[in-house]
Amino acid sequence: MGALLGSTVSFDTTGMDFALTALFVVLLQEQWKKLHEPFPFAAGLVTGITALALWPQHMPLVSIGLSILILLTRYRPGESTS
Repeated sequence: MGALLGSTVSFDTTGMDFALTALFVVLLQEQWKKLHEPFPFAAGLVTGITALALWPQHMPLVSIGLSILILLTRYRPGESTS
């Protein structure tokens, strides 16, 4: 039913790229206010640039995977972070 409805309804995505970028910036600011630690942000930036340089066709998947591995290595589940 969703496929039928989706094929009949047209949707203009003009401006969606700006809206998603703005949403990302707001989420980033809120996380910074809550966390006050640069490591997760730096890890995300480095893994994003690395994935874009080495695997541009799979950049989002590789970047997320690398970020998760780095963050799990740094913040092991069950260990105290204080």
